Amino acid sequence: MHESTTPTPRLRASSLMRATAVAGLTLIDPAKLSRWGTVAYTAAVSGISAWTVWDDPAFDSDTGEICSHGRAGFAFGAGALAVAVARPAAKLDKALIAWMNRHRVPAPRALLAGATLACSLVSYLIQSTQRPKPEPPHQPPTPGPLDENARSIAQKILAVTNDWGAPALREQLATARGLIVPHGWPWDAWVDIAESAPRTISNYYVFPYYGRYEFDGRTVWVAVHICDGELTCIERTIDALGGEVPLPWPTPDEVTVEAATVS
Repeated sequence: MHESTTPTPRLRASSLMRATAVAGLTLIDPAKLSRWGTVAYTAAVSGISAWTVWDDPAFDSDTGEICSHGRAGFAFGAGALAVAVARPAAKLDKALIAWMNRHRVPAPRALLAGATLACSLVSYLIQSTQRPKPEPPHQPPTPGPLDENARSIAQKILAVTNDWGAPALREQLATARGLIVPHGWPWDAWVDIAESAPRTISNYYVFPYYGRYEFDGRTVWVAVHICDGELTCIERTIDALGGEVPLPWPTPDEVTVEAATVS
């Protein structure tokens, strides 16, 4: 991932151009414009607002935090918002200039334009020195041991029927090895099957028979998950038990297999 703290030339040029354009607009008194002058002034403010959002690095595909497909929508919204607040902004500008004149501030518009340019440049400098958030390193699953009780329980679940691709799943399970999945739920057993094992016709489903057993006075359910026609996970579900509490696999004799019910 690109982590340079130096802004790209496009960002530097466009930011400087926007800062200069905004400062230039600040020199104009909107109260003294004609009808068409007001339209042009408002259009310019709207365009700069949309341009600012469009050019935001948050939309960049390599470092951005916002989906790039939403760039046009956000930019249009910023431009529309600038049009909507144009009249209140003109009233605020008039009141501010009047206050500065009452307090005998010299060249109020030039002062505002300079302050606007300075604030824009400072904002650009802060933006250009911000480092993008680093992405966590990709950690693919690694081979690990498959608990033999987990394997036997899955075999018991898959043995109750020949429907739902059970014969293919039993062949897959015979070749399965364990996988250690980064950030995976510690109570589940992830598996990797041999390439030569047959796949099921249905691609994504949970096998409609479950294992059930008791642990610490609570019921634990065991489910077999199929993804892309492959047995991928032997999952356990239990209520009201913290993730740090160890949950050992029982022996197959402790597990009762039940058909899934539709409520």
